[in-house]
Amino acid sequence: MALDDLLGALEREAAAEVAALDAEARAAADRLVATAAERRERARRDALVRARTSAQTRHDTAIAEAARRGRGAVLSARAAALERLRVAASERLAALLAGGDGARILDRLVAAIVAVAGDRARLRCPPDLVAAVTARLDGRPGLTVEADLAVLAGVIADRDDGRVRIDATLGTLLERLWPRLRLEVRAGEAATP
Repeated sequence: MALDDLLGALEREAAAEVAALDAEARAAADRLVATAAERRERARRDALVRARTSAQTRHDTAIAEAARRGRGAVLSARAAALERLRVAASERLAALLAGGDGARILDRLVAAIVAVAGDRARLRCPPDLVAAVTARLDGRPGLTVEADLAVLAGVIADRDDGRVRIDATLGTLLERLWPRLRLEVRAGEAATP
């Protein structure tokens, strides 16, 4: 019976060794499955974070672009409105000299042009202002006044044989003051509720 005992012992040892190897293989497989599941979960979380970040970036970019387009539209509308205002003001300049404040405005224009032009100059103005301008020159013989249909709403003086031109027309004054007036109009817009 010794051989049977020996074979039984070898079978038990082999079975125990097979069981140990099986248990070790199952443990290694469980570790591999757990590691793979952990990597898959980490990859899923990373992909989700990247997707959310990408979506947020696209969303933020779309909002910024819409805001930029909106600001552009508002600025274009304001610029168009200001240009319409400038054109409307330009069209009314001649009427200013014919209106109630016309004499006061003409007094200031003629005084300014005489102060700059000196005692010798040729003044040009619209035909309907020749008499009024001449009357404001206090008989200075070196200053002559001529009618000029090309001059609108004001006076232009030429001196030194035309080398120096002094433009005191309301149109030129409006163009010179327009940058400041435009800012004042915009400030008035902001103050209006």
